[in-house]
Amino acid sequence: MTRLVLKMAARNVLEHRRKSVTVGVIVAAAACLFTLGFSVLDTASEGIRKEFRNRITGDLYVTAKTPKPLSAFSWKDMNSLTEPVPRLEGHAKIKSYVEGLAGVESATSRAVGVVQVTSEGGTGKPGAAMLMGVDTNDYEKAFPDGIRVAGGASWTKGSGGLIVSDMAAGTVGREASKPGSSLTLSSMGMGSAIREAEVLGVLEPEDSNPLLSLLSYVDIDTLRHLLGYYLEDGGETGGTPGAKVAPAAAPNEDDLFSVDTVTVGDPAGGSGGDVAKLLSGLADREPPKIDTDAWQYIVVKVKKGASVDGVRATIEGFIKARGLDATVYGWLDGAGQIASTVLSIKDIFNYIAALIALVALLIIMNALVISVTERTAEIGTMRAIGGTRNFVKELIVTETVLLSSVAGVAGMALGAAGVWLTRLIGFRTDNFIFKILFGGEVFRPDLSLPGCAITLAAVVAIGVVASLYPTKIALRVSPSVAMQRD
Repeated sequence: MTRLVLKMAARNVLEHRRKSVTVGVIVAAAACLFTLGFSVLDTASEGIRKEFRNRITGDLYVTAKTPKPLSAFSWKDMNSLTEPVPRLEGHAKIKSYVEGLAGVESATSRAVGVVQVTSEGGTGKPGAAMLMGVDTNDYEKAFPDGIRVAGGASWTKGSGGLIVSDMAAGTVGREASKPGSSLTLSSMGMGSAIREAEVLGVLEPEDSNPLLSLLSYVDIDTLRHLLGYYLEDGGETGGTPGAKVAPAAAPNEDDLFSVDTVTVGDPAGGSGGDVAKLLSGLADREPPKIDTDAWQYIVVKVKKGASVDGVRATIEGFIKARGLDATVYGWLDGAGQIASTVLSIKDIFNYIAALIALVALLIIMNALVISVTERTAEIGTMRAIGGTRNFVKELIVTETVLLSSVAGVAGMALGAAGVWLTRLIGFRTDNFIFKILFGGEVFRPDLSLPGCAITLAAVVAIGVVASLYPTKIALRVSPSVAMQRD
């Protein structure tokens, strides 16, 4: 592009105001819409990614390979929630390997199970909770912002502690769920185990994320009892080692009284020795030993700057080389429907943006055709005094690209101002869907720099493509005929 062409193009843009205003308004409006749209959706999708990554899914998670997909919470199929999630085969080997990778920031293990929660004395209604069993210290190092206890308390107590969800606490009863009280946990669909746990705190409400609102946290050994993860006498895992189903269920009250009769008194004046013998046997009975390597998930956070795909491929290679029946998922698989919905909305916006760009292209092309027709004599004169076909072509394309670029930058600036103003004020909503999309009640978008780059490239491309057909028409004009029309 020569200086002369650029100078003439700028002059023509200013002289043909009707065309310039028509094209400029269309391009500016599209650029403004694109800037706002990309900024809102990029902020929402990145916010959801950070929310899940920092609180529940990590960047990757390793779990057993199953016919049905597993999220980072449990089964993706809600109808299967009461089915036990299979144990992770070779957990210790995989975790040791993962923790040694240079690109890994942290790795922690956990297990999940759905339980019924009831209060001591039967007060309040029974509630259901998705119970996540973790090693307290190990888990809080990996997810320092994952467990938000009301009042800002930290979960530092030892085994037996329960952090109950706000939803479960509301069902069972606030008084019964206050710290220091005890709640009874009964396994659902995983046997008939019952455990009592001390409440250490109640989680903050999770209005913006319904999945997190279902979660309660407990020490891993309590959940292992509920899942029946015990060792047999020989030190082997209950059931088949590495099995994809929960091991033998926890002992229950039927096992404790599996005798045909109990003598409560001797007709001849005896002391009821059978009862004493039974009680003595129960007292001497050793409790089952927990399988301390029973886990269902390993959740992995990747260091900033490291390749998530690269770390994933490395872990998958290790699993394949060892012949382990495990698989690796990304955060989006773990987040489930909520994140997929946001990304689907983003895809829909991209389709709408493409449609708007097409409409803008057609309108601009039509305006340019009219402009070229009106300038037939001018173009013919340029050709007659020595202007080549390439010169005319370059001039029209330069005019259009210059106009599109200036209008596009103006529209982007207007869109950026809208983003800044929205961020300054904050968009508040009580709508449940918007809370999920925005990650809370107040939405403060960030300007999307990739979105701005795409917008600028789009308006320039629209200008170039829109000028092709009008240029073709202009080059068909015979200089002598064009000059006669003036």
